[in-house]
Amino acid sequence: MISSILNFLLRSAVLVLFLISVNYFVLEEFFKTDFTALYYGIYIYFYMMITIIHVFMVRALKKRPQQYIIVFMSSMGIKIFLSLIVLVVIMYSGLDKTKTFAINFLILYLLFSSFSIYQMLRAQQHINKDE
Repeated sequence: MISSILNFLLRSAVLVLFLISVNYFVLEEFFKTDFTALYYGIYIYFYMMITIIHVFMVRALKKRPQQYIIVFMSSMGIKIFLSLIVLVVIMYSGLDKTKTFAINFLILYLLFSSFSIYQMLRAQQHINKDE
C-alpha cells in the first residue's frame, strides 16, 4: 500500500509540474493573463484533493473491496461539490478575467479527475492481483 501511494505521489507531482509549466506558458503568451498566486493555489488544491482521495480509496479498497464502488462514487461527489464551492467563491470575489479562470479551473478539474480515476483503476488492479 505504501509503495502504491508513493508511486501516486511521484506521478502526480510530475503531472503538476508539467501542467504548471504548460498553463503558465498558455496564460502568459496566448491570453496575456498574469499567472498569479491564485493559479498556484488551484494546483495545490487539486494536488491535495486527489492525494487525500487516493489514500482514502486505497485504504477502503484494502479493507472492504465489496463497498469500493460506494466509497469511490461518494468521494467523486464530494470532490465535485467542493470544487464547485471553490469555483463559485472565487468567481464572486471580483477578480479580473473570471471567464479565463473558470475555463482554466474546469480544464484542470477534468485533467486531475481523469488522472485520479486512472491511478485508482491501476491501484485496484494491483491490489486484486495481490489477493
